[in-house]
Amino acid sequence: MAGLDHMEQQILELLQGKDALKDIRFLPAWSSAPQGPVRALTAALETGPVGFTPAALGCAEGRAELTLTVWIYAPKALGGGACVGAFSRIGDALLFGENGLCLQTLSCGRVEYSAAARAYLLEGKIGLTALAEGDAEWS
Repeated sequence: MAGLDHMEQQILELLQGKDALKDIRFLPAWSSAPQGPVRALTAALETGPVGFTPAALGCAEGRAELTLTVWIYAPKALGGGACVGAFSRIGDALLFGENGLCLQTLSCGRVEYSAAARAYLLEGKIGLTALAEGDAEWS
């Protein structure tokens, strides 16, 4: 499957292009964590290792499986509920989008306050699969 090395960037671009998510600033997780007050709803994304399930007999397609970790920061003025709402909308965008991805799992911890970012923070995990057909792009 072409583009697996760039899957994190492709997912970032996919989410940035969704009208329902225009109020969220998306960053790759390797960006430095927010220093100082967070002024806008922000989501940092990181893809875990990509696993492959080979194609079954008589089927030309295998599957790529990955876990996307999402850290959502909400300014203090928006409250912790903004983190939960953003996580839900990100899940919806991946579930209902026609992007070749199949959402398998959604999970998150509690919303906590980050003194370093002066913002509320929610960490979530999103399990995804994509068909891996030769060199076909998933997006």
